[in-house]
Parts: sequence; C-alpha cells; structure tokens
Amino acid sequence: MKIAEMEARIRSLETAVKELQVSVSQKPNGHWLDSIIGKFAGDEAYSEICRLGQEYRDSLRPKPKLKRSTKPQPKSNANGRT
Repeated sequence: MKIAEMEARIRSLETAVKELQVSVSQKPNGHWLDSIIGKFAGDEAYSEICRLGQEYRDSLRPKPKLKRSTKPQPKSNANGRT
C-alpha cells in the first residue's frame, strides 16, 4: 500500500473517530425510558407477545392446592378403626 493511500485511510479513520466521540459525548434529553414509552401502543403483535409471556409465567407458578371439605373427618383409634 502506498503512503498516500495510507494517509487517506488514516484521515478517514480520524474523522470517523471524531464523529463517534461527539455522538457518545452528547447526553440524551430526559430519561431513556421516556423515549420508549408508547412505542408499541396499538401494536397487535406486541399485545400477543405480552399475552404469551404472561401465559408462560403463569404456567411456572405452583398450582393452588384444592381446599379440603369442611366436614370433620372421623377420628381413628390406635388400631386404625373409627
């Protein structure tokens, strides 16, 4: 590679680095979450994703135990007989 070509590449790299430094140094206005809120409003695909995610998380939760009847069970004696 010739020196002139290398100098041109170095100049273009230096320009790209300066642009990146400027873009990184600029702070966004407001909180990052504010830029996201409402992006998916009315989006049917996103609603379906949320529904399926909730269904999956619900499937991981332990199932509630069935309540026993309120009738008192007959007591058994030591022989196991009532």
